[in-house]
Amino acid sequence: MKPRYPMPPYPNGWFQVAVSTEVAPGELKTLKYFGKELVLFRGQDGTARVLDAYCPHLGAHLGLGKVVDDNLECRFHRWQWAGDGSLMHVPDAKRAPAVKADCWPVDEKNGIIFVWHHAEGAAPTWEIPELGKVGTPAYVDWEVQKYRIKTHCQEIGENVTDVAHFTGLHQMEHPDQDEYKAWAEGHVFCAEQHMKMAKGAMAGFEVPVSTRTHGPGVAILTVLVDPIETVSFITQTPVDEESVDAWVNFTLRKQDDPEADRMITEIYKNFLNEQYQDDIPIWETKKYIARPPLSDFDGPVPLWRKWYRQFYSQSFDEDAWAKAS
Repeated sequence: MKPRYPMPPYPNGWFQVAVSTEVAPGELKTLKYFGKELVLFRGQDGTARVLDAYCPHLGAHLGLGKVVDDNLECRFHRWQWAGDGSLMHVPDAKRAPAVKADCWPVDEKNGIIFVWHHAEGAAPTWEIPELGKVGTPAYVDWEVQKYRIKTHCQEIGENVTDVAHFTGLHQMEHPDQDEYKAWAEGHVFCAEQHMKMAKGAMAGFEVPVSTRTHGPGVAILTVLVDPIETVSFITQTPVDEESVDAWVNFTLRKQDDPEADRMITEIYKNFLNEQYQDDIPIWETKKYIARPPLSDFDGPVPLWRKWYRQFYSQSFDEDAWAKAS
């Protein structure tokens, strides 16, 4: 059967696997991403770590184990593994084998936990930016909505360049300041635009939206209408070859009035998620067009696709894929 997309399912980059509050010191969480079983755990030192889920000793699932100090202990034989994969303790043994567990680079910033995936095992080549006091008491706690979507993560991110779908699918009016700018800077894709809200309590209200997409998995949207500043991390992480976990993480710089914080958060959060939910049935059922016939109103989709190719280790031929039966 012809695959649904010509692109490999797992691009290289940083990807969200959890919100920081989901795992406290001494706790663990089982995950499945990139077609693999993983275990996220936080040591007593507060550092988050991620290992492949299966113990290299005799294959037990480490998600059944527990955190001991800063290590993950396998329930089967109580071997303990450090976050870098080192074997730290073998009960009763006088000699331990020279073996390591597979570990994943972890970056925890802004109250979100990311892992680095690279098809060839290369080390990270950039970092997720730390946005001032986001993730601290200066901002409201993350409002998080998570979706599992049958699509490719490239398709989700591509929406930032699909200008026509804002007035089409989302039924937004043209903003008064109707200028859209997009450009690429290395691993970052930048977009600047105004959006006029189409639904809810702020229908018709126009806001400037700045989007910085850091690699294939993390889009950071900021809206500043002084004194209101909102930050949204729109992230997508491949689960397997057919599905993606996507998060809409929303936060707001606190105002002087907690009730104002609550109202603004509710309005913006609902707006983001309504737009996102409109997109899901399209992503799940659409066909990938390798060479789309674009109009002069369509956005810079080719620029996005050209930029995105840098995150694949494997080469692929869109034209050959399109011709395949």
